[in-house]
Amino acid sequence: MLTSQRFRIIGSAIFGLSLSVLILMPKSRDEVQTTLRPDEHLNKLVDLLIINQQREEKIIQKKIWSTNRIIHERFKWLQHKTVFNHLLTPNLKTSKSSIMVFLHLPRSAGIEIKKCLKEIGRNYSLLLFPDLSDQQRVLWDASHQLTYGYREGFDAHMGMNLFGLCNTIKRPCSYFTVIRQPLERAVSSYFHCLQSLSDPHCSAVNANDMDLRSWVIFQGSIFFRSLLFNSAHCQNKINVTSLDFNLLNTKNVPCWLKQKIWFDSLPDADHRILLDYVLDHLEMWFSGVGMTEDMLSTVYVLESVYSLPFTSCSNLNQKNRNEQWKARVEGNSVNLGEKDVSKYEEFVDLQYDYSVQKALHADYKLFEKINDIFRRQKQLLFNKI
Repeated sequence: MLTSQRFRIIGSAIFGLSLSVLILMPKSRDEVQTTLRPDEHLNKLVDLLIINQQREEKIIQKKIWSTNRIIHERFKWLQHKTVFNHLLTPNLKTSKSSIMVFLHLPRSAGIEIKKCLKEIGRNYSLLLFPDLSDQQRVLWDASHQLTYGYREGFDAHMGMNLFGLCNTIKRPCSYFTVIRQPLERAVSSYFHCLQSLSDPHCSAVNANDMDLRSWVIFQGSIFFRSLLFNSAHCQNKINVTSLDFNLLNTKNVPCWLKQKIWFDSLPDADHRILLDYVLDHLEMWFSGVGMTEDMLSTVYVLESVYSLPFTSCSNLNQKNRNEQWKARVEGNSVNLGEKDVSKYEEFVDLQYDYSVQKALHADYKLFEKINDIFRRQKQLLFNKI
């Protein structure tokens, strides 16, 4: 058969004429064995891709299993009971009737959300628990005098040290939060704390004794650590002499700082495990998330999640139509008049500072994840990309 043979063209000159002679030459045995049809090449390639994909999936599953085992054995309190993301979980209705827990991050427009919640509470007869102090959170988790009926009697909670609160409540319970670009938040907190030493967030050390860079590194990834909150750490004894910074009040060390000291004592391997675990569970932990830079969409998301009129709150409704409010709530002005945080002379340098980026690494990863969740929430809510 011609199809099983190859052709060779041999040219020769006979009597000055150029002739071409077609000679049929059979393929060698080796060539027959090594030559594949195009579809056979494709099938082999597909098989290799499937094998590689299966191998990668096994590696990922092994990593997830290993992480979950470590969390269960050493960080058991992180196995939270909560209501999944309302907009991203099909057929989920419980968040609208659940207890609301607003995780407030400093300098992230949380004060405005709190004002809105209080206004909604007055208008709709919702019982709001005041901001839980460190001591109150410890008692809330540990005291047997607080009956489940008492714990479930409140419709909403607001504050910093609230993550994990839903574990103590039998009613459906859900978290929501509003976050801000990590470096902008840290810079804003510095200028705020220069003048507000009584703020719990500012009461650990005196910002006036630190430069901006040192403050940002000292604060670190606050959002990440708030998701690791364990009220047991609030009762830890602190060896003041071992600290490389001076406390404002050695007798009243805020819980967030004790949490930070505990976290800093962990090896880097634990930091990576904890960060991977938190990133994998963010969408399951928060019924709704918002971004400081887009408060208008944030209040629409919260309104959809809880069926409460967040968009009608007097402070948000009025100020969302005001350019100065938009600039401030996006985190672009602090205690520098109208000066933009991102244009502060040291801001650009801090963006490329290795120690600063290392300190904020976890919060940057969480910010990226929350931003993705927020984008998908808006896409489903507004039916647009």
